[in-house]
Amino acid sequence: MRPKLDQTDREILGLLMEDGRMPSAEIARRLGCISARAVSDRIKRLTKSGIMRVQPVLKPKALGYNIAADVNAFVALNRVTEVAEALAKLETVYYVATIVGQGAVTFSVNAADVEDLQSFIRNHLEPIPGIEKVSSFLIGDILKESRDWQVPSKLP
Repeated sequence: MRPKLDQTDREILGLLMEDGRMPSAEIARRLGCISARAVSDRIKRLTKSGIMRVQPVLKPKALGYNIAADVNAFVALNRVTEVAEALAKLETVYYVATIVGQGAVTFSVNAADVEDLQSFIRNHLEPIPGIEKVSSFLIGDILKESRDWQVPSKLP
């Protein structure tokens, strides 16, 4: 059973998305209608239920990864899962998903520069059995990331 979210839960989640280390007392002060203890209890409930988790957000550019690319790997149908699992193990890959109804896996990778991306494709993708073709797209400006996703006003 999916936990219910009320407006206070949504506001707490929004404030934590601004600053994941915001103290419960500060959240309570900003909301003005709830105690720090109640905020803390709600955060524990939201975490325990799997609605949220607390983790650091890495900044690839600060680590020297100046470009990101979305890549589609076209794969033999009987090897989609195997290829996706192999891609998920690669260190600079940060997102992997299979494409429903297609012999394809889409993934995102960080690279220092274009040469580094080309080297990644040559040295890490070519050896994976089942990959038949690859197309890559350099990512320009990112306007919204998955970690910026907010709880929709209407849940299914």
